[in-house]
Amino acid sequence: MNIILQKLTFRNFKGFKEFTFSPKEEIAKVFGDNGRGKTTLYDGFSWCLFGKDSLGKTDFGMKPLDQFNEEIPKLENEVEAILKVGDKIIELKRVQSEKWVKPRGAKEAVFNGNTTDYFFNGVPVAKKEYEKRIETEIISEDIFRLITNLNEFNNMHWKKRRDVLFSIVGEISDQEVEMSNEDLNGFVKMLNGSSLEDFKKTIGAKIKKIKDEKKKIPVRIDEIDRSVIQAPEMSEEEINAEISMHQEVITATEDSIKDVNNRNAAVDGNIKQINKLKSDLMQFESNINFKYKTERDQIQRRLSTLQSNITESNKKIDRLNEQSKQHQSYIDTLANKTKDLRTKYGEVETRQFVEPDKNKMICNCCGQTLPSDNIEKTINDMKVKHQNNIDNELKEIKRQGINNNTQSETYVEEIKLNEVKIKEISGRVVEMKKEENHIKNLLEKPVVVITDFSEYAEHAAIESEINNIQKKISETEDTSALNGLIKENQQKIFDLKNLKEIYSTIEKSKSRKNELLSEEEVLSTELMKLEQQEFMCEEFMRSKVDMVEEKINSLFNFVRFKMFEKQVNGAVVETCKALVNTNGSLVPYEIANTAGKINAGIDIVNTLSRFYSITAPIFIDHNESITKLIHSESQLIGLYVSEEHKELTIK
Repeated sequence: MNIILQKLTFRNFKGFKEFTFSPKEEIAKVFGDNGRGKTTLYDGFSWCLFGKDSLGKTDFGMKPLDQFNEEIPKLENEVEAILKVGDKIIELKRVQSEKWVKPRGAKEAVFNGNTTDYFFNGVPVAKKEYEKRIETEIISEDIFRLITNLNEFNNMHWKKRRDVLFSIVGEISDQEVEMSNEDLNGFVKMLNGSSLEDFKKTIGAKIKKIKDEKKKIPVRIDEIDRSVIQAPEMSEEEINAEISMHQEVITATEDSIKDVNNRNAAVDGNIKQINKLKSDLMQFESNINFKYKTERDQIQRRLSTLQSNITESNKKIDRLNEQSKQHQSYIDTLANKTKDLRTKYGEVETRQFVEPDKNKMICNCCGQTLPSDNIEKTINDMKVKHQNNIDNELKEIKRQGINNNTQSETYVEEIKLNEVKIKEISGRVVEMKKEENHIKNLLEKPVVVITDFSEYAEHAAIESEINNIQKKISETEDTSALNGLIKENQQKIFDLKNLKEIYSTIEKSKSRKNELLSEEEVLSTELMKLEQQEFMCEEFMRSKVDMVEEKINSLFNFVRFKMFEKQVNGAVVETCKALVNTNGSLVPYEIANTAGKINAGIDIVNTLSRFYSITAPIFIDHNESITKLIHSESQLIGLYVSEEHKELTIK
């Protein structure tokens, strides 16, 4: 679908007071000196559709300025566009107006923001409907900027540019890359679903680990060679024979010790029996003395209980005395209050009514002097009220006096009750002190400890049994010499085994060295496989780079894209750089001349227009910088800087 700009009409927009732009359908040339409004054409076209200028800004100063460079107020800013969209003619109009409001109490109206009106084919519509119909019936804003602004695509972030290009050509599958290079046969199966980047990281980590392990192996072998111990003078067979001989001596000696221990066991049994009987004897003596000690402890506990009860009773007496003092204080306070009430009663009872001056009595409503009949009635009412107040006050004084007497009587009764309690507790304290003195006298007697148990038959029987067993005990045999002989032979066996361990250490060193050599061989084989896989990763990436760039660049005639970059360390990283054909050589878009950038932009817009199946007017700024434009499928509007054209001229 082709979009052709047929007409643009401006009213009070930037430098245009009234201006109509009617370009040709294929190529229109606009000439004008700097500042004459060439860019305003593109700004107005963009604002009419999307409410933004050609750079995508919503606040860009569209209002005309006066001679002092100030915005001219109370003007409507209007742009109307007539477009040919396919076979249809669509008329668009956007009008911005200022709101002026006169606040309450103010002399003049003040500016209160802007309002915008929208017209689609001459019919007023709401903002959302206007925007929706432009997007569905004409073009979306994102695509509009890509295919009307030659710099828009290259001003995007490189990742967004890359995404757009890949959306055009589609992703190249790993299978396609593998099929393009016979050296990559089986590589996709090797990936096993992993991304190339993850697979490379895994292989790199494995290679590093194997190389680190290989570096350690020669060091370990050297350590083994340096730690080899010289073989002993005795052979292993001679060492084993010596160990067997000493073991036989130990076995024979242990048999002798067993015989001695059997004989000593009977003696040990008698000793254990004597020790038990002595323990029984001590327990018997302890039980006899415990009886006397228990009785004395009970007396001591009774004394402690009495002393605690005496102390607590004295505390109760102190608390009751203190309480009685407080009650007496309350009684004295109530007596003083009653005395004051009697005085107040006499004052209230003798209070006289003071009759008001009849000449000064006036009506509360009208403020005039009251009639004589009303004066007498009012004075009588005042006398009655005066007497009622006296009666009520006397009644309240009597009530308070009765309440004070009642409280005072209650406190007197509580004082009497406390005196009874104090007398009762004091009597119990006297009795407890008598018992306390009696117990103290008992405890002053010395403690009885029995040491002579001759009168106890059970004690004599145990002593007799101990004497009888003692007579049966003979001396036990000493086995220390035999144990010393065993230790001596055990030490010799230990020394011989340490000597024998040297042969074991030598054998282990040889075995460990062979293991390390085998491990080194296995690591070398594994490293070779991993390095082959690493090479395949690099080859895969090179093939994919060539295929991607070839597929993308096949869509363009003038510009080329570099999609990958090789770094110093050999790694290939993603990018998206445009290269412009300048005099037969490719240079980065950023440093290309203006003519190269313009043709590169047209080439890119041609490809994007084919992909989106839509063309739209392209505004070419600085068109005077290029002598030959490449073919474009879109309507071209060239903006030429020309000093001789002081007004915009359309050709």
